[in-house]
Amino acid sequence: SPRYEDTTAMLLFENPGDIVSLIEAGVPIETVNVGGMRFENNRRQITKSVSVTEKDIKAFEQLHELGVKLELRQLPSDSSEDFMQILRNATKS
Repeated sequence: SPRYEDTTAMLLFENPGDIVSLIEAGVPIETVNVGGMRFENNRRQITKSVSVTEKDIKAFEQLHELGVKLELRQLPSDSSEDFMQILRNATKS
């Protein structure tokens, strides 16, 4: 609706694959703040608050290739960190 044209919104997603789907559907998303991805048995912990699956890693790579800025910031007052650099350093094998 045109009445929401100038509205800024914060969207919350369960996983990065959902963000890829939304972008592919035509929703322009420029920046994603990654945080709060809980640890489970099938996940690799890469920071205190972010644990990822192989599927998540692939989705983050896709987002990066689509030109989406991926940042890690727990609190609004925290400095922005380059999430792709953190992810790549943590998943080097």
